[in-house]
Amino acid sequence: MSPGGEWIVEIRDDNVNSHSSVAFVVHRLLGVSPELGFELAADVQRSGAVELTPRPGPDAERLVADLQVFGLHATLRRA
Repeated sequence: MSPGGEWIVEIRDDNVNSHSSVAFVVHRLLGVSPELGFELAADVQRSGAVELTPRPGPDAERLVADLQVFGLHATLRRA
C-alpha cells in the first residue's frame, strides 16, 4: 500500500459467516450499537458488500486485519 491518502474497507458477503456473527464483529470492532451492527450485516447480505467510511491507510489496514482474524471477508481499496 502506498503511504498517505484514504482507503475504504469493504466487508463482503460469503457463505461461511452468519448474519449474527457479522453483526457481532461489526459491533465489537467498530464500536457501533448492536442494532447498527445488525443493519450493516443485513446490508452485506442484501447487496453483497458494505463500504465503511474512508480512513487513513494504517487504520484501514489494521481494521481489515482485525476483521479477517474474526473470519470476515474484508478487503481494502483506495478511496
